[in-house]
Amino acid sequence: MMSVDEKQLLFAKSYPFESPSASYIFTAKGPEPIHENHDPTELIKHRTPVLAYGSNSAPIQLKRKFHEHLASAGGFIPVLKGYLLNYDVVYSPVVAPYGSIPATITPSPGVIANAYVTYLDQEQLAIMHRSEGVGYMYDYLAFDENDVQLEYEGFAVTGLHTYLSQRGPLALNKGIVALAEVEAAKRQFPAMTQTELLTLVKHDYCTELPLNDFISNTIEDQTFRSSVNHHLLHHFSIPSSKHNRSFDHHR
Repeated sequence: MMSVDEKQLLFAKSYPFESPSASYIFTAKGPEPIHENHDPTELIKHRTPVLAYGSNSAPIQLKRKFHEHLASAGGFIPVLKGYLLNYDVVYSPVVAPYGSIPATITPSPGVIANAYVTYLDQEQLAIMHRSEGVGYMYDYLAFDENDVQLEYEGFAVTGLHTYLSQRGPLALNKGIVALAEVEAAKRQFPAMTQTELLTLVKHDYCTELPLNDFISNTIEDQTFRSSVNHHLLHHFSIPSSKHNRSFDHHR
């Protein structure tokens, strides 16, 4: 069994990780600024715009998912800063293999949440699908372009898609919980940090374990993580049919 180190624990607690405050291009060398001489049409040519509302706009997460591919095949990923309209970024009732509780989105009229759009070519999209667990963890869906506004002019979001958790939003006392790390105007849901939520889930699942031990177990013990996720699904979730009806109606 592997030994979880401090770096892995910090990574788990840091979700959704830090994203640049402005649009950028991600390469194997890391994030690079978009310059005025960049042609938006050429940058996004033959690429699919995909909403990035959780960690998929963070260089540390893009490096984890794409560094090997970009280092060998070359290429880049445009990451455009913008706003998600009438939705909020909330937690989903599942612990990821790296120990974090990840995000999904849910309708929330009037809310304006920080978000990004990644522009992925065909190979990059396939890699992202695998990392998101499309078909068993997240669904890949078309998304209304009118619900996203980019800060950078010249970049179209025609054919916009998003990932949506099959488990729906996480709920405490029947209330949805937003990510405190994601700024949002007119937010209606209570918000918690990743560490706050992990601590709460840990206390509810097994009060005797220190938080770091709980996180370590979710990372290195798949059986333990599956048990925690079963607990989350039955005690910290909204019935999927209710959430899906809400999402479909909003779309």
